[in-house]
Amino acid sequence: MSIPDDIKIGILGAGGKMGLRISANLQKLPNEIFYIENAETGIQRLTASGLKVSDPAEIMARVNVLIFAVPDILINKISTAVVPELKPDTTVILLDPAAAW
Repeated sequence: MSIPDDIKIGILGAGGKMGLRISANLQKLPNEIFYIENAETGIQRLTASGLKVSDPAEIMARVNVLIFAVPDILINKISTAVVPELKPDTTVILLDPAAAW
């Protein structure tokens, strides 16, 4: 995988099953990665993996790419809260694009 080094990536739901898989793969990149999680068990998993959990209020306006690794049923609720905080031209990636529809 090759993306410019200055691209900052956020993983929303980083401590869940899919979030941890994505996080493990993205750690191989030189890019700055932000691990976002609000569930206590997910935070514990990230911490146990040696990853620092980021405060979404501090990083949403900094990321160039935001990956939604959240349950499908929560996409609408979360995107309504999160997307307005992103800077223009931020790429949002959904693991199951049909879920948003």
